[in-house]
Amino acid sequence: MCLDAEQLLDSLEVSAICIDSRTCTEGSVFFALRGEHTEGYRFLPDAFENGARIAVVPKACDCIVPVGMRVIPVDDPLRALHHVARRHLERGSTRTIGITGSNGKTTVKDLLAAVLREKFRVYATEGNLNSETGVPLAVFSIDREAEWGVFEMASNHPGEMHDLAQIVRPDIAVITNIGSAHIGNFRDRSAIAAEKKAITDWFSGNQVLIVPEEDDFSDFLQTGIRGETQRFGLREQRAGYKELGGMSELSLPGFDVQVPLPGLHNVNNALAVIRVAGLLGIDSDAIARGFRSFRVRSGRSEIIRGERIVLNESYNANPESVTAGLEAFDRLCDVEQVGERIVILGEMKELGAHSAEAHRTIVERARKSATVLLCLVGAAMESYSDGASARVVWHPDAVSLEAFLGPYLKAGQAVYVKGSRSVGLERLLPALTGSKVESLHA
Repeated sequence: MCLDAEQLLDSLEVSAICIDSRTCTEGSVFFALRGEHTEGYRFLPDAFENGARIAVVPKACDCIVPVGMRVIPVDDPLRALHHVARRHLERGSTRTIGITGSNGKTTVKDLLAAVLREKFRVYATEGNLNSETGVPLAVFSIDREAEWGVFEMASNHPGEMHDLAQIVRPDIAVITNIGSAHIGNFRDRSAIAAEKKAITDWFSGNQVLIVPEEDDFSDFLQTGIRGETQRFGLREQRAGYKELGGMSELSLPGFDVQVPLPGLHNVNNALAVIRVAGLLGIDSDAIARGFRSFRVRSGRSEIIRGERIVLNESYNANPESVTAGLEAFDRLCDVEQVGERIVILGEMKELGAHSAEAHRTIVERARKSATVLLCLVGAAMESYSDGASARVVWHPDAVSLEAFLGPYLKAGQAVYVKGSRSVGLERLLPALTGSKVESLHA
């Protein structure tokens, strides 16, 4: 984007943006981004009809420009969108917290927002606005009176975190962990660690980075940071915990608090939140109230109690999150004294050359948890139902599995459901939960 275009966009003082012509509103600026199948500038008439009077388009595009619509040609509409989002954030007084990592971003973001609201006016990223297009949309959703903005920041390809950090420029950054999510788009886990560390690229010396103590890359993440670094974890925070059936009791020096989610991985998520809360002077009573007000999102460590107990993690999956989820499922079953256990695993996406080994490893782990049936779903899982055990079955999709499951379901069982979003395992929930559905966190 040329300087003249930047100056022009700055002069507009944009207050509303859209990247989908169907969501444009009166007075919004439409950014015509390149989509997977088409060019955004093809939809200028639709954007205009829905209220957009200015459109940012790529130079030399063959646009059909409606009469009355002003177009601003730029080298790269996505870069222009990032520039405008950064300027919009600079005009306000909201301080920012950025959260990234391979797993736990949404949980940490939601749990932290619940705690911060006990003391501050807070904006937190809605839904899954964590990408190179989602973060700018989140910026324009901020209430101008918000004292803190909590942004989830995700990166699927090298270089994206640097661009997102340029927009948010977090005062506090949290890296939850370094795993294998999207490793098919990176050289290895070291490259993923470097990408997540880029959340600090715009640190100037007054910011704080918070990293996990037990992670393989903990030392690397703290090296060369222009600012303060702190670790979170059981040892670092002198904490202990015990599981209570769907949640944990976390003990720290001076106070105890209930973590409203199952598993050690969620205990660590809670410790990251407590570390940030301490930086901002939030006391233990406010932390406890915030944890009590937290509501789990569907498909993310969601426990549903009906005819049987279902641990629903159908929102997404990668090797580390599956392993952590199975461990939480085993502990939940032990505490609840459930012996009959069904595990349903969908394939994991974007693992590249690591896919075969990753799927083999998690299937071997899942065999230990499934006492009644292990169901594998998706093409990447097919080779692991080799007939070695009648308890292991494969289905190409969730529709096929849904038709198969009925005879195996009995009252009093426990079921674990986990898979990549595209597998669509959530469609199984009505059959798994039965007619009486009561979420533990409703």
